Amino acid sequence: MAKKKHNDEFSVKDSMIFERSDRKKADEVGAAPKKPKKIGKIVLTVFIALVVLLVGVPLVIITVIVSPTESIHNNGLPKHTFEELLDATTPTEDAEKLFAMKNPDITDPSKLSEMLEFLQVRDELGDFELEVQNQAKPYSITLKFKLTHDVPSDGFDRWEHDMIKYSCAVMSMVNNIATVNWEYPSSAEADGTAGAYFTRADAEKYYNLGVTATQFARNSTSVQLMLNQLGIELY
Repeated sequence: MAKKKHNDEFSVKDSMIFERSDRKKADEVGAAPKKPKKIGKIVLTVFIALVVLLVGVPLVIITVIVSPTESIHNNGLPKHTFEELLDATTPTEDAEKLFAMKNPDITDPSKLSEMLEFLQVRDELGDFELEVQNQAKPYSITLKFKLTHDVPSDGFDRWEHDMIKYSCAVMSMVNNIATVNWEYPSSAEADGTAGAYFTRADAEKYYNLGVTATQFARNSTSVQLMLNQLGIELY
């Protein structure tokens, strides 16, 4: 089985784009026949004031935006900690049910299958067989998908993303699973089967919140946060 490890950085580079509108030049003011020096001084004073107003203020604003007091995450938004996100999360009934399935015995495939069914992996990705490797540590599981047409029509990128999010969920809910393997039919391979795997370290890098994967299963609220972070919607 050809395997591809998903261990790339999952952070998004911070970026800000500032647009500054073109400034129109001030209309020239003609000097009156009387008291030209005084009017000239007034025009010069007004011109300087406009320059300070139009140039100085935007520079101050840009300086404030570029040098914020808090860290910046994606798209210029403040990056929140795990605990901050947890405080802002309210668990749903589905999160309560999923929390009750926390850390099923990896030696009992039926319990693990129940959790995968609850996460709707089969509904989203197609039919599969579950294999459990629990003879020696590190323990792992393998999801063997049956049909090529189970791969989403919009390509491998979405398929790969779905594998990542469900792998993260499984390793958050089951403490002693070290690796989640995926196998699926592929005409590009000589034996007709392609594959990928995702490790616990990959999952924690993907979450990118500085906590272990199992922290997302410490209570129903953290389970809800896990579902939110991974974009898993149960219905």
